[in-house]
Amino acid sequence: MHQEEQEQAAVIIPSAMSLLCWAETRHGEPLEQVYVESLLGQAPAMQLPVPVTMALNESRSVPDIDPQEAWSQWSCLRRKIDEQGLAIDKVVPEPLDQLSSDIRALSEILPKFEVATPEVVSHQLKVMDDYARQFVEALASTFPH
Repeated sequence: MHQEEQEQAAVIIPSAMSLLCWAETRHGEPLEQVYVESLLGQAPAMQLPVPVTMALNESRSVPDIDPQEAWSQWSCLRRKIDEQGLAIDKVVPEPLDQLSSDIRALSEILPKFEVATPEVVSHQLKVMDDYARQFVEALASTFPH
């Protein structure tokens, strides 16, 4: 398929917000900067055309944070969550629920932008789903039960 060169952006799947809220809930205390940056530095991500990342972000219940500005945006959002008296584990879906939602949204979004053939899109989403599930399971094992 012919495609014009488009600016690309990394998008974390499942969302950085779902990973951070879930990790903080599991951790039992506010996350430190080094942990936030390390977690998101290792998180599953896809390089996608900017319009695709924007469409995915719009499909999410809460807009995601920019991985390049993770700590400053997370700190700001964390303060707002506290100020509003919200439970951190209720702000966004848990990572595996968010993952399912993201994969479903991308399966609808990607064909509209003709970034690849339907077969390639299907394969890429399957690989991302498998990898992200393994990442979340491995992350879960790092928290005390």
